[in-house]
Amino acid sequence: MFKNGSIPSFQYVCSGRDKFESHLRTRGIYDSCLSRYFLMNKQGADWTTVMTYIRLYQHLDFICNQGFEQIAQKSTWFCLQANLNTGCDQTCDNNWNNWNGNYATLCPTVQSYSSCKKTCWDQNCAGTSLGYYACEDVRIGFAQDCRGLRCYVN
Repeated sequence: MFKNGSIPSFQYVCSGRDKFESHLRTRGIYDSCLSRYFLMNKQGADWTTVMTYIRLYQHLDFICNQGFEQIAQKSTWFCLQANLNTGCDQTCDNNWNNWNGNYATLCPTVQSYSSCKKTCWDQNCAGTSLGYYACEDVRIGFAQDCRGLRCYVN
């Protein structure tokens, strides 16, 4: 969506996400649908599947709420499109995807991933807050059990 979409398509995705959340919340199941423990223990899903699934919804929650105003700015949007999945951004993602999934190393790995994303976007889109938002997106998506991980605005 970011690479080939537009700001109106971004708004459309966020509207769909809001409707989906509202639908699940009125039935009282949204929180369990995003609970790692519920999905692994009650549904029998494996760690990688659960983390990928939850990460998708947490990513949408973040970009459609806290990150929305920043990302929807034209200058930020165009910089994001120009640099997505290239160079350092792809390197950061590849390093994360090559992580061995050992829970004992989760927090240092998330710290490294969030720092990599922040540095990448600070360099490629200087003058925007994309570095901070990229760092926060990773932190919110993966660091529920990690203490002390923070993202800072330059």
